[in-house]
Amino acid sequence: MVTLRLWRALNRPPSTHPVFQRTVVLPVYSETHYLSWANVIISLVIGLSRYAPTLLFLLMPLILLVLGLTYGLDCALRVGSAITREHERDTYSLLSLTPSGPFSAMWALCASALYRNHDFMRLRDIVRVSISSGVVGAVVVAGLLLVFTSNVFTRFPQPATLTFAHLLNFLVILGAVYVEYVQSLALGVLVGMAVATYTASRLDASLWAFGLYLLLQAAVYVLTLLVGFTLLPLLYDRLHLTGDYALTSLSLLRLGIFGAMRELIVTALWRSLLQRLNVTPMELDFMPR
Repeated sequence: MVTLRLWRALNRPPSTHPVFQRTVVLPVYSETHYLSWANVIISLVIGLSRYAPTLLFLLMPLILLVLGLTYGLDCALRVGSAITREHERDTYSLLSLTPSGPFSAMWALCASALYRNHDFMRLRDIVRVSISSGVVGAVVVAGLLLVFTSNVFTRFPQPATLTFAHLLNFLVILGAVYVEYVQSLALGVLVGMAVATYTASRLDASLWAFGLYLLLQAAVYVLTLLVGFTLLPLLYDRLHLTGDYALTSLSLLRLGIFGAMRELIVTALWRSLLQRLNVTPMELDFMPR
């Protein structure tokens, strides 16, 4: 899967590349502060965790729901601006002459844009901790429900299948949140890189990245609603599939459709970008498979 390959590559940035070292490892200190959605979300989570943890607990589901979409857009704008900035400075052609090729230079610029303020790592940790906490909490609650609704504690025990069905549905929701975060990030990165190959102006790159990213995301959401929430329920009714586990399987299918549709878009963008830059297999050796 292209998304997983991009995700692994982003988690293993090209730390030895001169561009990455110049921007991240040995940064030039300045008084410029970058305001982005990532900064806002990180500041909100850190501030609430310190002064209002209860409010953070209540708002965390909403934060996770919008995190993937907003951070993916932030990545598209950052990456597109970082690459076109080098075009405006007339340094991109020089960076492309490095032994590893132009694609390696573009990827180093992409990773530098994401790691410059350490937002990538902090948001990744926030998402991982939140998802892990949700999984542990769901399993604990399901276990307690199984115990207290059994024959030992009540005269009217509830079937265990109902509890397992609710648990699986909740885990599917957590899985959808994580898939949304990872795939939106990959989509944003590819949109930013692709746009930068067609324009050399930061303003044009930002406008095109903004519009293209939202258009592709809207297409994924609309198709998921059409197929997963309209056609699939009709199919289940025709096949007379009912019950708790039928609903759980429906949730799993919706998650699969949601991930598969965006994966198709990510794959198409990836192949288009490689073809446009005329990338050889040897130039991709730095990216983990």
